[in-house]
Amino acid sequence: MPSSRILLLTNTFPYGNREPFLETELKYLCQEFENIEIVPVYATMKMIEAFPRDLPENASINKGAVMKIRAERVSISNRLTGLFRNKGILFHIRNEYSKVFFSLKRFLTLSKFISNTSAISMTLNNILETGGEYSLYYSYWLNPAALALISLKRLYPYIICISRVHRGDLYEEENNGYLPFQKLMLENLNMTYVISQDGKNYLSVKYPELKNRLSVSRLGVRRQSQLSRQSTDGVFRLVSCSAMVPVKRLHLLVNALKQETITIIWTHIGTGDEMMRIQSLVKELPSQIRGILLGRLSNTDVLNFYASNPVDLFVNVSRSEGVPVSIMEALSFGIPVLATAVGGTSELVDESNGGLLVKDCSSAQIANALHEFYSLSNIEKNKKRNAARRTWEQKCDAELTYTSFSHELKALSR
Repeated sequence: MPSSRILLLTNTFPYGNREPFLETELKYLCQEFENIEIVPVYATMKMIEAFPRDLPENASINKGAVMKIRAERVSISNRLTGLFRNKGILFHIRNEYSKVFFSLKRFLTLSKFISNTSAISMTLNNILETGGEYSLYYSYWLNPAALALISLKRLYPYIICISRVHRGDLYEEENNGYLPFQKLMLENLNMTYVISQDGKNYLSVKYPELKNRLSVSRLGVRRQSQLSRQSTDGVFRLVSCSAMVPVKRLHLLVNALKQETITIIWTHIGTGDEMMRIQSLVKELPSQIRGILLGRLSNTDVLNFYASNPVDLFVNVSRSEGVPVSIMEALSFGIPVLATAVGGTSELVDESNGGLLVKDCSSAQIANALHEFYSLSNIEKNKKRNAARRTWEQKCDAELTYTSFSHELKALSR
């Protein structure tokens, strides 16, 4: 077997702008392994024809595999027969269909999952049949790519297969109460790395017999050489950073701002389906409150914004999270955080470095929390800023989290 190679299955990374946290992790993996070969399983032709993000010298894209997956996905015969050659997987397919028989939405979810798995599985099998072997097979998400690794592992039992699991691929309630093949993947992968203790607890309660196949491995962000500044002119400067989608509940934040009488500048970074709705709400803000919607920024530009502008409080009012990298980035700049106690957020945020809101908070509760923070003395605010930086040092420092993760994968691959 090759001494030190990873086949890394992503959604679209390094194409497009999604999965930005992989950029940092990849650098540490490349320090530990001789070669990382990346297969973005959902890359579109438009992405493939564009330039990918910069990669370390010993990381590359397997474009042949990407194109083959696309070809398999549009082939009706391959979609229908790809996994059915493997009797172990076939048995579980029958079991899954029995779970979704009375729900068209779940039936379609399962069918799409199987179709995508088939395309990825046939491509990976072709790689091994033609002599390509790796010391580790790594799916960044617990999705069809991870199930394809299970299919591959049944044909080649000696291979080492792992996956991360985040939020949308973890919590069933975020997916109409159904995630296909979750138990099958967890019990057949060599290890599944959950990005939060909350996520591990969730899966351990759901599948207590599999808790030893789960490990917490947090994401992380790099050290910042320059911390963010606190406002000194009496203006309360808030920042939020997320996609503009319903789960982020940005309308609650805007409605909370409507109730404030102090001078506020709120800056939001990110765009999405709710952009027009939020733009309309911002126009209704009182005259002393200014809402700035910056749209999507590169990760570099986000970090430059924190370094170059005063920020008093980072705000996240999402209904569901894994462990937000956006919060980690704010903490790395010493910015206090006000956030909802969902997912793994409470593992990073508390009263010492900001504040927690209940999951189903109202706009009035958000407004009260904002006003309470604004009313703190400068001494108390500075204590929270110092605590924010300490939280990053202890829990979110990429040097610690990704070095430890890379070492563990290297040991597992041996």
